[in-house]
Amino acid sequence: MSAAVASDPNRLAAARGMLAELAQLAAEQDAVVPFGKIVQARSVARLPELHDEARAVERALVTAFERTEGRIQNAYYSRTAVGGVALAGPPPAVPGAAPRPALALHTVLNTDNERLNALEARCGEVFDQIAERGLARPTTQLPVRQAAAAVYDVMTNVLAAADQFAKDPKSPRLPALVRSARIDLAAARRRADVIVQRRARAVYVQGMLAGVLLMLGVTVALGLLNAHLWWRVITTAPLVLSVAMGSLGAVVSVFQRMSKGTLVLDPSSAESEIRAVAVLRPVAGGVFGAVAQFALSGGLLAPSVYNSTSGVLGIVAVSAFASGFSERFAIDMVERAGKVLLADGQDNVHRHKRGQQPPHRKRPRERAPADRTDERSDERSGQRSGQRHDPDGAG
Repeated sequence: MSAAVASDPNRLAAARGMLAELAQLAAEQDAVVPFGKIVQARSVARLPELHDEARAVERALVTAFERTEGRIQNAYYSRTAVGGVALAGPPPAVPGAAPRPALALHTVLNTDNERLNALEARCGEVFDQIAERGLARPTTQLPVRQAAAAVYDVMTNVLAAADQFAKDPKSPRLPALVRSARIDLAAARRRADVIVQRRARAVYVQGMLAGVLLMLGVTVALGLLNAHLWWRVITTAPLVLSVAMGSLGAVVSVFQRMSKGTLVLDPSSAESEIRAVAVLRPVAGGVFGAVAQFALSGGLLAPSVYNSTSGVLGIVAVSAFASGFSERFAIDMVERAGKVLLADGQDNVHRHKRGQQPPHRKRPRERAPADRTDERSDERSGQRSGQRHDPDGAG
């Protein structure tokens, strides 16, 4: 096949022109060489007439490529199709420029198979997730590099399938190769998701700890202000305890969700956004704890029970912790307190209405008791009987 291609004068002329352009690009001092140019030089090197010259140009292109993208740590090129994949990094630091990932995946694939093109695009997406979260620093962990290597291996399988498609588009081996690449890509995506979530959770914990320190200062300041300004209206000890326990409940809730794996964060969000949301989590827990304390003092506990310091602090602490742990618990407490207050208000209204007599309604007549009626009827019947049977009457 190589002899047939080499004997084609048109193809050979086109390859010579491409090779001349690549050599000119490699000779430039400040040239930015993409990985696709290296793949083109490798494809030209398949021609026997241009093999040595093309490999020399390829080495010059690799040197120029590594000046901007970092050292190529691993590379694979298609044998039949035009394609290749390379792991390169870390890139050199540029003053004033944004930091770049320690590793980068460079892929090129020219094929008419849509499934293979889709797999190549998915490999790039998965690797970008890993690079954005896990490869942001040169000193990366071993699982991160293993995940990046897994994506690289998937791309090599895609290139092998592209070679098989270039040789025989109806090859019976092609569906099996595509299926294997999809399975490997799904496994690499799951590993990437774990790495991305791990990095996002680490940032979330940092922000949450900052929120704990913030709420500590807020709790102390709130206690001092309440002790000097509002001590006649609000008891200081339950208020301070509720805010502190609510924040603690929020922190415990986050750690429990992290241990169960149910804390899922948006990988597309910036680290500053994740950290800002995490700072607000203890703040929200403290607010819900204070709301639970106000609900207890406003309707759920009797004033005599709430004003006794023997058991109210324990009730407030547990309720505030539960409110910070679960926002739904705080909402339920507020709803219950509202129902209690509403019921008390309605009872007072009904009692007030019972004490008033409507002006348009007449007072009902009082009926005689039943025993008096019976006595009068007995007296009347006795009198009648006496008149009829009196032995001293006139006769």
